[in-house]
Amino acid sequence: MITYPPKEVVETFGEHAAQGLEKWLGEVMKDTATNQAVAVLSKRIEHIEGSVDEIKMDMKDMRSEMNERFDKMNERFDRMNERFDKMNERFDTMYHQTFTLIKWTVGLLGFFGTVISTLIFVGQFIRH
Repeated sequence: MITYPPKEVVETFGEHAAQGLEKWLGEVMKDTATNQAVAVLSKRIEHIEGSVDEIKMDMKDMRSEMNERFDKMNERFDRMNERFDKMNERFDTMYHQTFTLIKWTVGLLGFFGTVISTLIFVGQFIRH
């Protein structure tokens, strides 16, 4: 079993000096251990910072790629909207043409109905 300060140190330097030496060595060891721990932690922090920087770059690249894909999708949607607008124009044209044809057909039917009614009336008038 080791006792602190060692018996030989006390005999050589005296009790007071041995206690001072013990205190000094304790502080040196604590300081050395602290410095080593700080160095290890610093290296670990540098490694973590490097990893975080890599993650940031990856995220930046991913954002850039996603923005490009969204831009392409927006272009496709714009083209689809243009096509739908053209289709709407065609449907509007077809609607107006159909409506015009129906008006003419109804008008002609009305006209023919009037002509036939007039002929029937004239025919009945002539018979009597």
